[in-house]
Amino acid sequence: MNVKYPAKVVVAGGGIGGLTVTIALRRAGFEVVVFERATELREVGAGLLLAANAQKALAKLGLAEAVARLGTEVEAFEQDESGVRVLFADGGQERANILIGADGLRSRVRAGLFGPKEPRYAGYTAWRAVVEPNEDLLPWGAGFESWGRGARFGCAHVGRGRVYWFATANAPEGGKDGPPGSPAGAKATLSHLFSGWHRPVVDLVEAAEEGTILRTDIYDREPLGERWGTGRVTLLGDAAHPMTPNLGQGACQAIEDAVVLARCLGERGATAESLRSYERLRSDRVAMVVRRSRRVGSIGQVKNPAICWLRDRALAMIPPQAQLRQLEEVVGYEA
Repeated sequence: MNVKYPAKVVVAGGGIGGLTVTIALRRAGFEVVVFERATELREVGAGLLLAANAQKALAKLGLAEAVARLGTEVEAFEQDESGVRVLFADGGQERANILIGADGLRSRVRAGLFGPKEPRYAGYTAWRAVVEPNEDLLPWGAGFESWGRGARFGCAHVGRGRVYWFATANAPEGGKDGPPGSPAGAKATLSHLFSGWHRPVVDLVEAAEEGTILRTDIYDREPLGERWGTGRVTLLGDAAHPMTPNLGQGACQAIEDAVVLARCLGERGATAESLRSYERLRSDRVAMVVRRSRRVGSIGQVKNPAICWLRDRALAMIPPQAQLRQLEEVVGYEA
């Protein structure tokens, strides 16, 4: 069967990866429809780092208008040689030439490809918030990340007088802080956890309203290898390679995926072979970032006092040039 162009692509998931690949594919001449289960797109009180590698990828895309259909969850799919039938939770369906699963950590598309499997809990949880400090707690342009025993705290300016901060601590999976306003609420938990740390750690915690502090357990998955899909279906971003946030590369790698996938489809057409080419081009790089991010988190969350002392001494001895070379491998890349 001959495919008439522009070929149609369905994107499951309207996060940064899904919307970026939508822009990239529309610029390449494809018809793209995005389905997102959330009923609205809004701020969630957390930050995404767009490092140099992501900025370079975005620069190749310019600006374009994405078409999204909200409140629609992709539940499953069926495919044959001519295309993919995408099935929705509300009973609807859509026919397309290609399906891109950009539906996050617990991707339904991934489960349809490889079976349901829970992600790997990293052993620690994270709290995040965006605050507007009443006093000059953090000079403009400044930011830091401090490591303790089984806990870390970091912050940075995000514009308009706002500061984004995050905190991590070793904890059992599925733990709770208690209802907002209770003695076991997030602010009380964090104030106790970081009591005695340098300023402005506790001050930034206190600047947050209880209900705006997000707590999320940290997960990743083992890299899939060179094959992320089957036939006319592939994965992108966290659906393909969820990673811990220790390098700030989750969003960046999704953006890189989007640029490479659009290039492969644009050059070779909406075919299964194009998808496999994309997967081969991306697999080694994202596997490196997943494993390096996991390693940084494991080192940062060490709790034993003696090992923490050795860690801190060893890190202090690494020459700045060596640190920059390691960073360059990640953020110096151009998709």
